[in-house]
This record gives sequence, C-alpha cells and structure tokens, in this order.
Amino acid sequence: MSELTANAVLLRGGPIITMNRTRDVLPAGTGILCIDGRIDRFILPESDGIPLGTRHIEMGSHPILPAFLDVHAHFGMTNDSLAQTVDCHTPPRDSIEDILDALRDGLHLAEAREGWLLGQGSLMQDKKLRDARLPTRYDLDRVSTTIPIVVRCGGHVTVLNSLALERSGLLNHDSLDGSAELVSDAEGPNGILVEGFVLVPIPSLDAEERRRGLRETLDSVFTRNGVTYLGEISNSLESLDDLAILTEGGPITIDAYAWMPDTARNVFEAAQLRDRFSRSNMKIRGAKIFVDGGFSAMTAATKVPYLDTKINYGELYYDLDELSTIIRGCYDEGLQLIAHANGERAQELVCEANKVALGHDRFTANTRLEHAGNLLPDIAIVDEWIDAGVSIVSQPGFLYTMGDYFPGLFGPYGSRGRFPYRTLLERGFPVAASSDVSGSELRHANPMFNAWCAVERIGFNGSVIDAEESIDQVAALEMQTVYAAHAAGVEAVRGSLEVGKVADIVALSSDPRSARSTDLLDISVVVVVKEAEVVLETRVLR
Repeated sequence: MSELTANAVLLRGGPIITMNRTRDVLPAGTGILCIDGRIDRFILPESDGIPLGTRHIEMGSHPILPAFLDVHAHFGMTNDSLAQTVDCHTPPRDSIEDILDALRDGLHLAEAREGWLLGQGSLMQDKKLRDARLPTRYDLDRVSTTIPIVVRCGGHVTVLNSLALERSGLLNHDSLDGSAELVSDAEGPNGILVEGFVLVPIPSLDAEERRRGLRETLDSVFTRNGVTYLGEISNSLESLDDLAILTEGGPITIDAYAWMPDTARNVFEAAQLRDRFSRSNMKIRGAKIFVDGGFSAMTAATKVPYLDTKINYGELYYDLDELSTIIRGCYDEGLQLIAHANGERAQELVCEANKVALGHDRFTANTRLEHAGNLLPDIAIVDEWIDAGVSIVSQPGFLYTMGDYFPGLFGPYGSRGRFPYRTLLERGFPVAASSDVSGSELRHANPMFNAWCAVERIGFNGSVIDAEESIDQVAALEMQTVYAAHAAGVEAVRGSLEVGKVADIVALSSDPRSARSTDLLDISVVVVVKEAEVVLETRVLR
C-alpha cells in the first residue's frame, strides 16, 4: 500500500477492451486506477500499489469499454418530440388511418402547446406505410379543422393541416425561404412541407416542463445506452440554456454546435455564443450548416436525378465563395465546422471550399462532413476527402432506416456504395458514427443497434444490404469510440481507455467480441461511469 491519495477510485471487472489503436485487451481482474476522474494507471490482478483510501468499484465478469460518444445528435429536438407529442412512428402505425386514429386519441396533448398538436413520425415514412404515401392536409383535416396539426416525418419533411398552414403563413410563397418548398397537387398545396420545419410557429413547452423532460430524455435515450459525450446540434437558444444547466454535475459532457442560420446567423454570432457559455460545463465547440438537403425530401445534392422527377438533382445551399468564407471564419475563430452534406455534389463542394479557404492549414482544421459514408456510388470521392483533409461522420442506423430505398430513389446509382464501411476502413479512413437522433428514429441512439447495423446490414424490409461491406464487432464499436473522438477533435482525452484520458467507462452485459452478430441487439449497458463516478447501474456494485 502507498500513501493516502485523494479522489482515488479503482474499477475492476471483466476483460478491459481498451479501444486503443492497437486494440489491446487487458485480462479480467485488471484494475483501472483513476485519480481526479482520469485514468492514472492499470493494475494487474496480482499487483499491489493501490493508494490508501481508494474506493473500489467491482464489476464482476462484465467486459469494460470506454463510454460511447455520440458526436452528432439533437438532444433538445428529441426532447421536444417526446414531450406532449403523439407517437406517429412506423411501426407501430402502418397506415395513414392508424396515424389519424393516434392523432384523434392524442388531441388533448394540444393543451401543452397552446392549442397546437404535434405528431412525431418516421424517416422515409411514405415508403413504409401501406398507403405508399404521406398523409396530406386533407387527411389531417379529418382529425380536426379547429386545431392546428403538424406531423414531422424525419428531419426534412413535415405535414400540416389546413389551419396549421394558415397560421404559419405558408400558403403565401413569399414566406418560404430558399430551401423550403410546399408541395402542391391538382388541388393546390397539399400540406407537405419540405425543408421548412423551422418556419412553423409551434409554441414551446413551458420552461419547467421542458427542463424536466430533458433530464428524463437524457436518462432514457443517452445515459442508459452508455453515452457520456454528446455533440449537440441545437436550433434553439432556449435549449442551449437548458442544456448548460443540465450539465452541471450531470452524467453527460456536451459540446454544442450553433446551427446556422437558426441559432446563430453567422460565424461571428457563433463565436459570441461560445463566450456566452464559457463559464458553463457545456461548451460551444463549433457551427453546423446545411450544404444540401435530405434524401427523404429529394433535396440531397446528387450526380444523377431522382427517378420520380427525371430533372431534380437536389439542391446546393451555398456557392464556393460563400462556403469558403464560412470555413475560413470558423477556422480563424477556433470553431469546428460540421457540414451536412448528404450527396456527392455537396461533399465535393465542401472539399473544394476547404482547400480554397485554408490551403495547407486544411489538414489541421478538422472540418467535418456529416452523412458522408452513407451513400457512395463513386468510391473515388474518398480521395477528395483525403486531399481536402476532412473527417466524416456516418450514421449506421440509417442503413436500417433508409438503406432499402436508395435504389428506388436513383436506380442503379442508389444500389452502389451503400454504407461501404469495410471499404472505407480498409483504405485507412477512420469512419466515425453518430445517431443523428432527433425523435424520429430513437433506436439510432443505442450504440449496440448501430453496431448491429454495421455488422449485420439488415434493412427495414429484412433484406441484407451489400453483405460484402460488413465489418467486425470491434470495428463497429471503434466507430462510436476512438473514431468518433477523432472526428470531434477530443481524441486526446476520450474514445479509448488509456492513461491520462477521462475515466468515462461502460460495462456491458456480455462481450461483444465473442457474441454472434445477431445477438448484438441483446447486449445492454449494465454500468455507466462518468469521470470515475457511477452514474447508472442495473446491478448491485460493491
């Protein structure tokens, strides 16, 4: 025994899967000695040298990993979609009539939002419903013509009834911004709004209810899934203020990104936000922009047209000069830029702008391409990523949610390069994973679900999607630990269990390395440790 050391904790359990670059695994019984919330050293079962006064946390035979990072999530939006909202997801709602019945049953929830009724649906819902279409304003009007009703179907498509359209002012096309579109049919605007959810004036929940919900959402969506670090994309200053309070002594570290132009209009305002939260445990890490739209809305900027239109190639929301100016501004302000770039044209634009704006500095800027790696019909674009010095963040959960539907959107172009993780990793490209959870697909918040998607590669309709791109279980977990930390620029302190790093640790119900890939969904988090303190446990610890 050595001399008394304050704030010393020894965690001991099953094998320690370090997730370091050499994939080291330490034997069962090895202790992790933590001092002041950081990993000080590893102590073999037969070793001594444990400081006096050390607290012991025994995890039995449970395998130990670094806690998971979710580097692109929408915590505040997820909370809004869960609180006083009608569940319109598919499943369980498999028809428009099912959705309408759910809305009728939930009409009382409008009281919480000053008379507005909000429903939360699913991504690609028109492909999943038996009706093979989304509901329209005329369908929602059958529920009520005296209550404004809004149903959000993923992040890019929203359906409004007639009263919600009227109160939003959206029937006047002058009220639509450059990226928003109100779809019309033979009878006029049908209530389907593309890329314009922020234009709908849905009243917020009151502050007390919102903050209570945030804590519940944190526990149920993130902490119980072993996530202790969040890259939060918030389009609301209210939400950022609430999250700053939540992080005080809480089980999560949040690096937030100002959503331009909603949370901040420009880089200067994003930098001001960073200063505003400088005394908070939540930090403003950077800024997030949309360079193109989404596949579900047929606004992702692609190189071939969407089959339904023959002429639509999606949309780019910036030109080279505008984007270069933003990138340079973020670099000068020390902000990380994360660029939503679904389609290849959007990714190429970001790469070119990164080179123009930063020159040789581009290799240290860590500009991120969000959603790159989800659909890559031409794998040669990886060379452009490398040359531009960008990192990428993909979403394995989208393989299940939307991977089946790319061929229907694009034909042969959409059947090539769907989530090609094996190819990317074999080329040495560290693909990071995130949930992009915002309420429409809550399963994406579970890292074990994402791992299952990357390994099993099963789509929503049950088909196996490009089996040759399957990766092993450890690689799938690396995407959500060490590679995620690299993409977020926090690899010096997070993402693996190594001396000097933050002691954020999870213990799992069974070892994912030896589990059959089909059993990954059954593996649960039994203990979550945040800076050497237990913040969740589903078994008795000693």
